[in-house]
Amino acid sequence: MVKKDLIKALYEAHGGMTYAETAALVDHLLTCAREGMWSDGGLSIPGFGAFRAKPKPGRKVRLPNGSIHRSRDGVKMRFLPSGKLKAMVNDKTPVEENL
Repeated sequence: MVKKDLIKALYEAHGGMTYAETAALVDHLLTCAREGMWSDGGLSIPGFGAFRAKPKPGRKVRLPNGSIHRSRDGVKMRFLPSGKLKAMVNDKTPVEENL
């Protein structure tokens, strides 16, 4: 599923919103999730899973010309699925049955 599919599914499920309003809502939701990820170091959604951001230190790298440099520090992203999500995926049961 891509963002466009998510917008379409929400638009069809909610009869009181236009497609543009639904797209704006999804954009706002993703923006809030992104900001929470960076400010709090993670995002937890009960019944779905948790996203964690962990600092990753730079390391020494050798370039093709033989010189050694230090790479930039970065962030490692990790997703930890919840037990419910794992069970749904492993059992291949529809989402409606597990709600």
